[in-house]
Amino acid sequence: ALRELGEEPKWNRLANTQHQHTSAKFGAVVNIWTSRGTVHVQGGGAARFEDALRRVLGEAPSMEAASVAGPPMQAAGVAAKSSSSSSSFLPAYSTSSTSCSSSSSAARTWTLYVDGSCPANRNVREKAVSPAGWGVAVYGPLDAADSNAARTVPGTTADSTACSCELFGPVVIENVSPLSLGAEVGSNNTG
Repeated sequence: ALRELGEEPKWNRLANTQHQHTSAKFGAVVNIWTSRGTVHVQGGGAARFEDALRRVLGEAPSMEAASVAGPPMQAAGVAAKSSSSSSSFLPAYSTSSTSCSSSSSAARTWTLYVDGSCPANRNVREKAVSPAGWGVAVYGPLDAADSNAARTVPGTTADSTACSCELFGPVVIENVSPLSLGAEVGSNNTG
């Protein structure tokens, strides 16, 4: 499929049966877990890359390139499974309003920390810790009305930035679960 898209496959073989190819053409990464036959696409150009891969593989493209797409693609040679679950593909960013709020209407710069934020992950423990296996933490500048000054962006002063909001959840490691996204025990792979 990659060759049909003008890509020369260069697979990086990672632990726990994960293979990864980075597409310079699409600005995205495709991850395949050979033990499960699951394919996930991520990165800035993920929606376009996913649609192109789906077309080459004979699957219906996602409904809208910038929105959440259909169920995970299946690797070649793996029977497609019917699924009523929602997508594992998320847009790289959104311009819609969020639940993060500020009392100030002035323009603000926000910093987003994502994924791998569980306390047991030694690689990111110093950067952003949440009480779960995956997470998103949004940090922004403080103003007089901000009350959450206890958690500041690493490398900044306590009076300049603070965590505005967080979203986090558990990692499902049971491969038979419909909620599993390919996370594997003992790895930094959160699916």
